[in-house]
Amino acid sequence: MVHNQKHGRFARMLVGVMIVIMAAAGCVSKKACMEPTQANLESLIRQGWDARMAGEWGRIYDLATEAYKQDNNRAAMGEKSNVNIKAYTIRSIEIKADKTAEAVIDFKVKQMGILFPFSLKEYWVWEKGCKWALDLSKK
Repeated sequence: MVHNQKHGRFARMLVGVMIVIMAAAGCVSKKACMEPTQANLESLIRQGWDARMAGEWGRIYDLATEAYKQDNNRAAMGEKSNVNIKAYTIRSIEIKADKTAEAVIDFKVKQMGILFPFSLKEYWVWEKGCKWALDLSKK
């Protein structure tokens, strides 16, 4: 009888632990997704431009769409640019009804000691119903 009680307690404890693990896994997976808000997109745009300024092109690759990643190599990403970005400003962000977005970025590049101003339009897509991704296929 004592053996059955110990076995029953162990089984209940094991079930309880499994429930906690499954609940934690559900919370983790939900945290991996974000809402398609302008604030979340702006945060990603800033992360990308901070990475560009630091010359960390692998971080730009991490923000790219899955389609881009299938056709391009993370290690080769940095080989594509030797631009010395010194400053940037997000001029505008427009999220469209189809959950795509356009952002206009003003930035300054330093060449031979001179700052040159540029503007760039970035395209973002809401990917897999879970995250914004930088569409590097559009120019």
